[in-house]
Amino acid sequence: LAQPLRIVRLATATQPLSAGVFLADVRGAYRAHGLDVRIQAYTTGKEALDAVITGEADLATAAHTPLMHAVIAGERLSAWAVIGEARQGQRIVARADRGIRDAADLAGKTMAAPHGTSAQIFALNFLSYYGVDPATVTQVHGAADALAGMLTSGDVDAVCVWDPYASRAEHALGDAITLTQDSLYQYGWVLIGRPELGPTGAVDGILAALLSVYPDLQTLDEADKAELARRCGSPLDEFAVALATYHYRIELDASLAVLLEGDAQLLYPDRWADRDFASVLDAVPLLRVDASAVAVDW
Repeated sequence: LAQPLRIVRLATATQPLSAGVFLADVRGAYRAHGLDVRIQAYTTGKEALDAVITGEADLATAAHTPLMHAVIAGERLSAWAVIGEARQGQRIVARADRGIRDAADLAGKTMAAPHGTSAQIFALNFLSYYGVDPATVTQVHGAADALAGMLTSGDVDAVCVWDPYASRAEHALGDAITLTQDSLYQYGWVLIGRPELGPTGAVDGILAALLSVYPDLQTLDEADKAELARRCGSPLDEFAVALATYHYRIELDASLAVLLEGDAQLLYPDRWADRDFASVLDAVPLLRVDASAVAVDW
């Protein structure tokens, strides 16, 4: 008799870095590896990771920044793989009628970003890179899907976020000023969960399913592109750009620990040294599935 499929609740954000997660569902790859994956869609990776922390999901995909915050807060979590990377995913969208033309004009203004996410880190790095003291900018929290409304209503002068929410803000405003720096910040899309899930085989199945469909992300037909764009919450043309510019690969190496520690030093200068970020990386499931994708020696 065939073994029953193992139910796994996978929380992910509706954004282009999740394309492979959704494609594996469309292609039936999870079921082919013995899993009945129930995808739970959230606006941000932070919300997806929160679902794991509260027990509403078994695994999540999120940028490394929410993972860093959770580790600082004392949560027991494992990072099993980086399943994508973006170097051009963040930007600041500002109101021209508030006198904003470049980075220097953000001083004295109010900027919203989803706190606890990679957008918050990008905003801090962007300001510092252009010589703007972050203390001179009033930085407030805004949910990713509320930022366009906050900007058009005039509640804030600028917002910092990723697509599809950045493009929504640009379209809503019409005469938006867009500020970015592609080489300034990168973030990885990480597969995360409680450590006890690692030995069960569920993580192996997720990774194997993703590895089986990732090559197809570069050869999608128009129907698949349209379906994935819908699931990722992006207009088709913007989704096509993301496919061409984001790095879709599955790997795990020490650079993830370096990114976690770097973000922690920026936001928690008095607490980061108390955390062992390298211990969060668990390479065992990926080693079982594809040892060539692992470059961790601890």
